[in-house]
Amino acid sequence: MAEKALNDFKTTGDKVFQEATAELNTQKVTLRSLGEQLRLIGVDPTALTSESISRGVALRSPIHGWVAVTTT
Repeated sequence: MAEKALNDFKTTGDKVFQEATAELNTQKVTLRSLGEQLRLIGVDPTALTSESISRGVALRSPIHGWVAVTTT
């Protein structure tokens, strides 16, 4: 009886660990993706701090191009 309870407890613990590991991996992928998106607009994600984050970012247009303002 005690052995079965111990096995059930271990199985539950293993399941929780697997779910936490999967969530961690998902968050790591999301973090890398957001970092790459920041790099695309010229922002170094490693240089960001809570004090240096702003609502806007300067964008440079191509030599003979335009940057249109869009809101989402």
